[in-house]
Amino acid sequence: MRMKDIVITESGMNFGPYSLQECFGIEESRCYQAIRNGVKTVDFVLLRRGKKDSRSIWFVEAKSSSPRLEKNREKADEFFANIRDKMRDALMLTWAMRLGRHPDFSDGLPSDFMNSEMSGTAVRFVLVIRSVPEWELPNLQDGLRLALHATLKTWRNADVLVLDEKCARRKGLINEKSGGDA
Repeated sequence: MRMKDIVITESGMNFGPYSLQECFGIEESRCYQAIRNGVKTVDFVLLRRGKKDSRSIWFVEAKSSSPRLEKNREKADEFFANIRDKMRDALMLTWAMRLGRHPDFSDGLPSDFMNSEMSGTAVRFVLVIRSVPEWELPNLQDGLRLALHATLKTWRNADVLVLDEKCARRKGLINEKSGGDA
């Protein structure tokens, strides 16, 4: 781990390590703490570089488990609505900070977020569920995509990912040496 890296522990999983310039701990930020009443947020926001210098901004929420979709539709709808609100509010707060709408917290966003060209940046809403059967991931992803339908429509080049702990490791979100059962 480099000296300026961060590891975020949520729902029994250790995410990272990430550079402080690419990871925004929005949940712990001074700005969110000041306005949190009535505003929800994800656990952290990650600015990722892809192939050919492409960028994507990932709004990451971690959960230890999820409701079984086929057993309790009402509980599942409530689960997706809560995740949708967190992801939508985090998207709005991140962009509001990027646009200088919270001048008292101008130092809140890492420099990569503030200094990067964002017009072509893809948006990814990422839900990582530690304990979920792998066969249930596509249904959970469809449920979250449906809950985020309006947000996905308005934010061109946006998508949803629902991952279990093993998939999150393969995507580089969780270090092989971290997490509950590693």
